[in-house]
Amino acid sequence: IAAPLLAGFSFTLTSVLLVNPGVCRWQNATLALFISAGLVLIFAVQTSLWLQSHSVKPSDYKDWYPDNVIEGYPDSEAFEWHKHDAGKAGTFAKATRRLYNLGILLLLAAVTTSVIPPGAVSDPRYVVVGVGATGFLAELIWVFYSRIK
Repeated sequence: IAAPLLAGFSFTLTSVLLVNPGVCRWQNATLALFISAGLVLIFAVQTSLWLQSHSVKPSDYKDWYPDNVIEGYPDSEAFEWHKHDAGKAGTFAKATRRLYNLGILLLLAAVTTSVIPPGAVSDPRYVVVGVGATGFLAELIWVFYSRIK
């Protein structure tokens, strides 16, 4: 649910930056980060749809292929279909998770760079940039911590 909304948010902020040139120090880099975040989040949605198409239970095979059921259990052919689909589902689950995490990191980096003004930076603005950078680092730590856990 969140990925398409965040992708739309990324593209909307891209438009805001395009019609307001000079509002941030590194406008082109920020635009590239927002567009990249939006695209990666859309890719996460697409891989999640592929994941759903391969997420089937053994009982689904019994319903779909009743001739391949022996004493209430799928035969070896149906079991091989399930094993194949389970492997594909795992691949798409991993891809979805990685793309979503990358999209969030790109979006947080884009938001952080978008608040850095051109020219001198005031003390309150350093706080704003620090909050954005802290959010980015917290997400980065979360992503890596969840991978080693």
